[in-house]
Amino acid sequence: MKWIKPYLKIASFFIFIIILSLILSKCKSTALKYDTLSSNSSNLMIHPDTQIGIIGDSISTGAVADPLLFIGNTFNDRISEFLTTFDYEGNTPILGFYPDPQKYNISLPIESPTRVFHSAYEYANRTKFWRDIKYFVEKKGSMKLDTEEYSWGYLLGRRLKVKPKNIIIAAQNGSWTYTIWRQMVRLWEVNGNSLPEMVFIFYTGNDLCNLKDLSKDSISGHQEEYFGYYIDTFLKMFSQLSPNPRGTTIYVLGHMDILQVLTNQDILNRDTFYFGKATTCRDMRQKPHYILKVWDQSFLDISRLCRNVLNIKLDDLARIELISEIRGAFVEAQRNAVITANQLNVPGYSFKFIEATANITMSKQDIANDCFHPSIHGQKRIADEVYDAINIK
Repeated sequence: MKWIKPYLKIASFFIFIIILSLILSKCKSTALKYDTLSSNSSNLMIHPDTQIGIIGDSISTGAVADPLLFIGNTFNDRISEFLTTFDYEGNTPILGFYPDPQKYNISLPIESPTRVFHSAYEYANRTKFWRDIKYFVEKKGSMKLDTEEYSWGYLLGRRLKVKPKNIIIAAQNGSWTYTIWRQMVRLWEVNGNSLPEMVFIFYTGNDLCNLKDLSKDSISGHQEEYFGYYIDTFLKMFSQLSPNPRGTTIYVLGHMDILQVLTNQDILNRDTFYFGKATTCRDMRQKPHYILKVWDQSFLDISRLCRNVLNIKLDDLARIELISEIRGAFVEAQRNAVITANQLNVPGYSFKFIEATANITMSKQDIANDCFHPSIHGQKRIADEVYDAINIK
């Protein structure tokens, strides 16, 4: 009967695909309803129905910011649950984990922001059936690893007294800057075919993590490409998307220095746990550590989260300096994109560059237990820097 086993495996696979496609057909993005909050008294004009949109990568989704999420038991359990169930239940924020919750107008019950994983535009323009599976995996993985209520965008919105449902997070884990347009369309769709009054764009690592050509000669080319991601999106936005009736301000947040996870001694000396064993971030940087273990087999080396950065040896100062120069070129490209967009003077749109996020120096409490993403304290640091920048008198 051994000849039957291969056919049973094939049949099981196709049954799985059929079930998966049925689940995907029912997945839709929806907004939740919340009570009205009073307006803010800062020099920004915040209306009762003001909406803010968040575009970016895993820094902006609250990924791994949960203090209970360690690489090991809890992380492993959530990944295993992701692999073995079809539910979309997310992570529950805990009030006691917030630094100074009153400052951010957070109290029980903690209301959720609006999370937009994919737009109708993206589904309508999909070209392969496998993209449905990709979207399913992206959404489900985010629900297991993200706590949006701990993210800097949520903290910023609540400090501005924006209603939770009007904090719209289109950011997505693992995203590069070329996805700005896709995420902008998500905001536009969920907001009733106009953009929010404030849109914040914050990409912090994935472009650096995956660059193939790392040399001095490549820097200007990378800078030009990075500039293009922004300005091309702005030009398409002008012609295809409507600004908010009260006007839309696009805030471009300076690319944060992720090399701090290699160069900041305070971070490197941070204590953490790896599968129940005490370790440090320095130890994680110096030898392989894996995210997932199944049947005593290790999978997904942590360095794969950001190969160009986390694969660098701590004493490879030349490579660290090269990556730092490329990041500096990215920051300059962002600044130039904002200047160029403002020079076009398109009615309904204004652009501002926030330099402060490019200059944040993290401490060990600002880094999550995976020694890479911001902790809830790090998310607070980012939110405070942005708040101060947009409230300059």
